[in-house]
Amino acid sequence: LAAANGELRVVDGCVVLGADDSFVPLLWPFGTTWNDDLQAVVTPNSRTIAIGERIDTGGGSYLAGGVSRFTDSAEVMQTAAACSATGEVFIIQSSVL
Repeated sequence: LAAANGELRVVDGCVVLGADDSFVPLLWPFGTTWNDDLQAVVTPNSRTIAIGERIDTGGGSYLAGGVSRFTDSAEVMQTAAACSATGEVFIIQSSVL
């Protein structure tokens, strides 16, 4: 798995890893949710990761069009494409530290 680390941010309504000018959108494991009140991602194991928090994880970079290998949700595929300025997304495939 490739490593990814950096600050969790929201850019143009998309949860991303990195800075405003250099970031990658994240595709989280099934069961991950967004908590609007806390402005945080909640992972399937109930870990809450707030915007601004630094994370370390593993996974891989994929073209947004290839997200269909990981989901059959049209909404997820459309969001991945819309959030990716470079055409790539980082798919989280391990624990988030």
